Amino acid sequence: HLFAQPILALDAGIVGGLINSPVDGNLVKVAEGRTQLLIGDQCSSVHNISLAIVLWTTAAALFRVRIDRQYLWIGSGMIAFMFVLNVARLAAIGLFPRHFELLHVGTGAVLIGWAGLIGAGFLAGWGVVGAHRRQQ
Repeated sequence: HLFAQPILALDAGIVGGLINSPVDGNLVKVAEGRTQLLIGDQCSSVHNISLAIVLWTTAAALFRVRIDRQYLWIGSGMIAFMFVLNVARLAAIGLFPRHFELLHVGTGAVLIGWAGLIGAGFLAGWGVVGAHRRQQ
């Protein structure tokens, strides 16, 4: 919680920049301009990044991968993928506030969640296979 406010403000700043909307802390004025999007703890990119890190470390432990430079790059790629995916979701919410429920908790949120899991899982698998080839 110590770093929550600056991280949420960073997420809001990036989303606001993408949708060309004013930002105040972790509040982004949505495209229609009448309401604001509050980016909270569970919506932050850090939440999704932590899931990528858990998947990355679990794959390394499960398949007994030594952490080398290439596997670190895979972990960085997983983090970047989850960050970009979450920022895209938040930007979509900001651009289409009428579809907030769909994008935040509905079908859109489910699809984004699956895309994150599949994408991060694919990257982790690619990292594990590459590490096994290098480390034999």
